Amino acid sequence: MKTDLFLAENEDLKLSSLYLGYEVLKLFKNKERITIYDLFGAMQKKHPELNHSNFMNALTFLHMAGIVEFKKPYIEVAAQ
Repeated sequence: MKTDLFLAENEDLKLSSLYLGYEVLKLFKNKERITIYDLFGAMQKKHPELNHSNFMNALTFLHMAGIVEFKKPYIEVAAQ
């Protein structure tokens, strides 16, 4: 099975980095920062099949796009 940061063959699209990144951003609607632990917990409630690898790929995608920043233990929306 071929895999990369964005999509993997035969993977559920709702577990793709792009879709999960969108779901992560929705959690920031009224917040500037969230701990990575709370963020993962909230995402697992919405997507019980979510694993750490999918979650980290989504955060990596958002970080590479300049949308979020990592400030231990928080994830913050990048300043615009």
